Amino acid sequence: MSVGELARAVGVHPGHLSRTFRERLGRTAGHYLEQLRVERACRLLVTEAPLVDVAMRSGFADQSHFTRTFRRSVGVSPGRYRRLLTSSTPAR
Repeated sequence: MSVGELARAVGVHPGHLSRTFRERLGRTAGHYLEQLRVERACRLLVTEAPLVDVAMRSGFADQSHFTRTFRRSVGVSPGRYRRLLTSSTPAR
């Protein structure tokens, strides 16, 4: 979902949504939506889904956009994040 789609869904102009969102929550609606996408990706990375599928299912435009955004937000690439998760999971 984009900021424009969110504005349409709640019936306000995108500029009004952006201003009000930032005034009330201290961050942009775009940043908030990006954070939601990264959080969804983190949940999906515990599965064996290919990274491109995780990117698409999380709402990113493509895998490179996903990787750049994820790395900037989390500090490691999605592949590294997945490896860290699987290496810390106890064996059954």
